[in-house]
Amino acid sequence: MPEDGGICFCLAQPDKNIITCSNSECPYKDFHISCLGLESVTLPKTWYCPHCSRLPQFKRKRGKSHAQHKNHQNAFNKKALLCDKVCVCEVKATSNDRLLECHSQRCRNGKFFQLGCLGLKRMPNNSKTTWQCPACRKSKFQPTTCISSSSESEND
Repeated sequence: MPEDGGICFCLAQPDKNIITCSNSECPYKDFHISCLGLESVTLPKTWYCPHCSRLPQFKRKRGKSHAQHKNHQNAFNKKALLCDKVCVCEVKATSNDRLLECHSQRCRNGKFFQLGCLGLKRMPNNSKTTWQCPACRKSKFQPTTCISSSSESEND
């Protein structure tokens, strides 16, 4: 830790371009902006040094919190629980099921599917946006053919 008036990891004397860690108990306190490579960066009001940012109480949370994810999953499962049957196995959904929702507006296969019945071990990356059940995906690419009565009569 810095001693004898030295600051930062380099333990050199302070200059005019320093930044102070927002953790009042930081063992380093002040840092040379040049040592951290922050010369061309806009610094936030609350800033934690590389040492303190690794401490659990100062880690930045990324993405949805566990509670937000759980609330989303509960709302999703409530929609599935309202259905008489879900999945290709045509069972009643339970609150513990890991379900995928088909995003095709014309899905006739239960709209909700259990991962195990589809042979999946984890949720696909597009599970919340564009995922479609195998039957809807297959029908999407089948060409529609139309035979008109006039073309049949011309061949006779």
